[in-house]
Amino acid sequence: ATTEWPSGWIGWLVSSVSVVGVLSILLTHPIRGREENRWIASYSRWFWLIMIPAIGMLLVAIWKRIAQYGVTEPRYILVVLTLWLAAMALLYGILRSQNIKLLPLSLCALAIVTFGGPWGAYAVSRNSQTQRFTELLDRNGMLEDGRAVAATADVPLEDRQELSGSLTYLLATHGSGHLTELLGADQAVTDSVGGMDAIRRWEARDRAASILRTLGVEYVEARAGETAFFNFRADPGETLSLDGYDYSFRTNGNDVTVPWEESDSLRVALVSDSARLDVTRVSSQAILLSVPLGEMIERAEDHDAQGGFDSTHTVPREILSVEAAGGGLRVAVYVESIHGERADDEFRVTGLAATWLVDVLDGDAPAVVDTATAEPAGS
Repeated sequence: ATTEWPSGWIGWLVSSVSVVGVLSILLTHPIRGREENRWIASYSRWFWLIMIPAIGMLLVAIWKRIAQYGVTEPRYILVVLTLWLAAMALLYGILRSQNIKLLPLSLCALAIVTFGGPWGAYAVSRNSQTQRFTELLDRNGMLEDGRAVAATADVPLEDRQELSGSLTYLLATHGSGHLTELLGADQAVTDSVGGMDAIRRWEARDRAASILRTLGVEYVEARAGETAFFNFRADPGETLSLDGYDYSFRTNGNDVTVPWEESDSLRVALVSDSARLDVTRVSSQAILLSVPLGEMIERAEDHDAQGGFDSTHTVPREILSVEAAGGGLRVAVYVESIHGERADDEFRVTGLAATWLVDVLDGDAPAVVDTATAEPAGS
């Protein structure tokens, strides 16, 4: 109807329907022989017949994804399960088999067969992504005698995205030992950075950026429409100047209440999906001002892209700072650390710690009641 091919979510849709349908068939099988439940047999057959178009669509969708970006473990597993669904649809929908035991038995056998070996998910994915990475190097004149060399011409943006994504995946999932022949022992160190947790993924990203820089290629975080992650912290060796501000306080969390006047306080809340900080007067629930964070994050990303990559993603304080005014206040927010994710041009901030400098514009400096969390700038 829309003339647009479904993207990655088609796998979740077909898989969800398949799981629910197969479970319903298995769970109702013991009572399908009763006279009042004869409809179950018809449902069991027609379920498989109706699934055939969806299975075909899913196979085409997976093929398009693999043709573009190669095989990964999730895609491998999805292909295997889709082929299994196709076989079960043939067996139960067209051949009308009544042996329900074949469902769990065939699935168990499939899991055992694809668990390891050169045909398993791990080996196939590693070989596919390594071949894809090698082909990208060759296409851009960066391969000589099977060894990666520095680019002698500009590499197109799309190829830089693919090189970045493929190398990050290889380092994070499979380590770098198998890349020694391609990249050289000095680049492909054998101390694997495998692991799927966020910290190890950041290490793989940094390592991939470093390797690509030696090859004369700028690291590009993600393809359009995909999620990229950011994680920055301010240089702890730089100091803050409090000149021109009345008070300072520190926030560490997504929703912090700071004592302000003797009978009032300020609430600093992180609006994650909008990448901004809202400052609210608790007594009136009025938002005094909002502090946008998007441009600041972009400056930090630009700093990284220009060679600022290191294991801690440390950037100068002036980059991780933003000013705003409203509600009788002028503030300068110096971010100490920030992390989150980005999809295209939209940011989602998941954590932030910052030092706030506050200037009361109306000249009536409120009395601070808790110097542990909000203190005069001169203290």
